[in-house]
Amino acid sequence: MQLFGELGHWFGQQPQVSKWLLIFSVLIPICMQFGLVSPLILYYDVNKIVYKLQIWRVLTSLFLAKPSISFVFNCFFRFQYSCQLEFGSGKFLYPGEYLYFLLLTGLALNVPDHNWKFNTKIISRWQME
Repeated sequence: MQLFGELGHWFGQQPQVSKWLLIFSVLIPICMQFGLVSPLILYYDVNKIVYKLQIWRVLTSLFLAKPSISFVFNCFFRFQYSCQLEFGSGKFLYPGEYLYFLLLTGLALNVPDHNWKFNTKIISRWQME
């Protein structure tokens, strides 16, 4: 029982955005595996994002995976590098900045190739700041 206390204490000291990123990285695929969440409400759809303002689709589509050994390693390295980037890089002073970075990165990674003008606008706006 002491292991869970130490693990909980360690997990509580981790950066906020990285902590929630790990929780969603594990929780969403497991819920999809057991049929609690449908992937149809999580996948990336430009029309639903733009016209229905379902902004969560930008990030949740990055979590669509099937639990496997590669999934475990991906979660581990995603959490490790996310903590380093959020905590020790010095580029993000507030957790909101890192969350905004993840949102823009998710959007840029998910923009389809056939919609090149939209992708170019996002990248050019990001470079101007």
